[in-house]
Amino acid sequence: MLSSIRLRIFASGGLSLLAFGFTLELSNAGQFLPLPGATPTTPQLEEQLLNAWEVRKLDTEVRTQHVNSDGTPMFINRLILEHSPYLLQHAYTPVDWFAWDKTAFEIARVRQMPVMVSIGYSSCYWCHVMELENYDDVDTARLINGMFIAIKVDREISAEIDDLYQIAAQVMGAPGGWPLHVFVTPDGKPFFAGTYFPPDRFKELLIRIDSVWHEKKGDLYQVANEISSTVHALAQHEGEPLNIGAADIEQAIEQLAQYQEVVEDFEFDGNQFPAEPELFLLADAAVRDLHPEAQSLLTKRLDAMALGGIRDHVGGGFHRYSVDRDWLVPHFEKMLYNQAQLGRIYAYAYRMTGNVQYREVAKQTLDFVLREMTDQNGGFFSAIDAGEVDAEGEFYVWNLEELKAVLDESDAKFAAKVYGVSEAGNFEGASILFLPKPLKTVAESLEMPLEDLRERLASIRAQLLDYRNNRSRPFVDEKILSSWNGMMITTLAEASGILNEPAYGDAALRSGEFLWNFNRDVNGRLLRSHFRGHSSIPAKLDDHAFVAQAMLALYDLTSDRVWLDRAEQIAKLMIDAFWDVDRGGFNSVVKDAEELLITTPKNFADNVYPSGNTIAMEVLTRLYERTGTKVYRAYARETLQALSKRIMGIPSGFSYALRVVLEQQNGTFAPFAYAASGNVTLAADIDAADEDSLSTTVQIRLAPDWHVNANQPLSDNLQATAVEAVEDSGWIVAEASYPEAELLEADFQDEPLAVYSDEVSVKLKLQQTSKQSSIPELKVTLQACNDELCLLPESINLELIDLTWKSG
Repeated sequence: MLSSIRLRIFASGGLSLLAFGFTLELSNAGQFLPLPGATPTTPQLEEQLLNAWEVRKLDTEVRTQHVNSDGTPMFINRLILEHSPYLLQHAYTPVDWFAWDKTAFEIARVRQMPVMVSIGYSSCYWCHVMELENYDDVDTARLINGMFIAIKVDREISAEIDDLYQIAAQVMGAPGGWPLHVFVTPDGKPFFAGTYFPPDRFKELLIRIDSVWHEKKGDLYQVANEISSTVHALAQHEGEPLNIGAADIEQAIEQLAQYQEVVEDFEFDGNQFPAEPELFLLADAAVRDLHPEAQSLLTKRLDAMALGGIRDHVGGGFHRYSVDRDWLVPHFEKMLYNQAQLGRIYAYAYRMTGNVQYREVAKQTLDFVLREMTDQNGGFFSAIDAGEVDAEGEFYVWNLEELKAVLDESDAKFAAKVYGVSEAGNFEGASILFLPKPLKTVAESLEMPLEDLRERLASIRAQLLDYRNNRSRPFVDEKILSSWNGMMITTLAEASGILNEPAYGDAALRSGEFLWNFNRDVNGRLLRSHFRGHSSIPAKLDDHAFVAQAMLALYDLTSDRVWLDRAEQIAKLMIDAFWDVDRGGFNSVVKDAEELLITTPKNFADNVYPSGNTIAMEVLTRLYERTGTKVYRAYARETLQALSKRIMGIPSGFSYALRVVLEQQNGTFAPFAYAASGNVTLAADIDAADEDSLSTTVQIRLAPDWHVNANQPLSDNLQATAVEAVEDSGWIVAEASYPEAELLEADFQDEPLAVYSDEVSVKLKLQQTSKQSSIPELKVTLQACNDELCLLPESINLELIDLTWKSG
């Protein structure tokens, strides 16, 4: 217990920290100038800065008010040496910034100075406000440089640092979020935290912390030690393993349903995030028929986001979150991880329901990424900014006069009605485009075929997009992160088949090759970040996990063994570098990393995207299915045991992890599967369908030198290959057509064997027997053999969840 610490946060924005009787209170190089109040640079550092400036001046925006008549900056700091767009944004402020490294803390120890760690990211609006108001102010910079060692952290590159200090902020009672300012001892232990500070309050805070540091340094160290001990306990997630199953999944969905009920009943009007891990769990629970509310909870949120302003109706894609209950007013930045996850979940929803609106949303999202967030070599950029300070959202909003200027009179009037554009507007006098009514309802009211409506709107959007592209564009963070690129590759690979868009598969393959060729070092180890031709920073757990997931998605797409081999290589590196031998599960950073972290972070919770441990568990589960290598299954099970106690505490916080549990216990709920330790691949395609029957083809693909017994194997003691409807699925096999068998001479018996090898097609006609069921399930039974052994008979379920034929 931190009995000696109290932190109060007042509605006015003031902050107080009481610790052992003290109080922090806030009333609401060469051609460059020396940094104010900073220790003079050495000749060696000055030369490094000048050389970096010669390179960076050609491709880096000078973001400062302190410029010469020729536009060059007056100040320069160490961040000019970095390869993070966010850090480079601060390279011309008068603060004597360090990047996160040992040097900064060594200097702090020698000088006995506290350290100010400032954490943010390039598309963070309030980070930019803080930069403009505080870091670019000479008087504030003089205080920082004279009193502190200042470290700037890009949380997208160093998420593990942010994770630990966010926990520390919560321990101290401070609000989380960005920009995060953590004041720490020279050994990295935190004693004070806060987020955004207006200029006067920030100066007062700096002066007060400096005073307390000199007057009560011993007390501060004691506070910092207590906080660090608490953070260590929270970060390690220790606890006895528990059994996780259907009850936990049901509880998670109940928690999601209760939250939705609160939002609706009490008219909650705060920030809303897509919370994609929850959507993935709801989708799986819906198709597996595990909870009666799963599908309605899923489609309600998907429908609301598709209609709302959180979706970019002109250019496609989604903003990061909305600030209201109706998903109307977004916080306008666009993150790659949102596009990857929402593109994937809308594609799933289209396959599940046949709702063409979901297909359109998925396609517009993925097309946006390929058009505006893709590097010339195939990698994907991290983010697009919300806009400059005092101009957030300007790029995206419209007014009636602009519509009339861009469109003819009829289309302008039509677009204003469909997209809710009015004279008064809905955002600071302008209009965020949204859909007040679903397009189906609009079409019915106009007595217009829905497809004609979609075509007209597509033409309107194209004209608006051309016009919008001439506006001053928001900053694009061109950093290419391995983890987020892995997410995008997985989405494109899966969406390629679901949406019948080969171009998405081509883009996924190109990006996969990019990561493999550019984001690895000379020893084959994965690197985390690529920026303008330069790859750097050893990869973290989430990089390995998401890239391995992507390699498996490419293997599923192509059946090319090279992608499976690459997935295994990355998984083995991941186990070797991050596995926690003592407690199970994976650490976020490499074991024995020489990083100044107050404890080794281990992230399990699924927040804005699944945790590295969750995706590692999924990857290992799928590697076992595709290779039969049992060690992968063992690691996956131990990972689940390591996070099980946390899941039991708040199941909805581990939504994607529970989805992986479903896969571990029941197999992948998909129209394809693997059998015989990956030597047999099964897939089912719907050929034709009407209201209560459908025709399907089950493809059985066997690896070289492997075979399965035919449907009539010529011997009663051999397991026949058979495809039937799962009992109680609401469907039956009305007709079945198996191919002609091959005859195989066997040493162990006189009569030949009737077998199938290579690729086998079984054609079926299914009849629906119960209107309560909409998803046909097939059970494929087979026994695989090669020249040396026969495996045990297996039964594998295939779910024909592609209901797009129902869209008519």
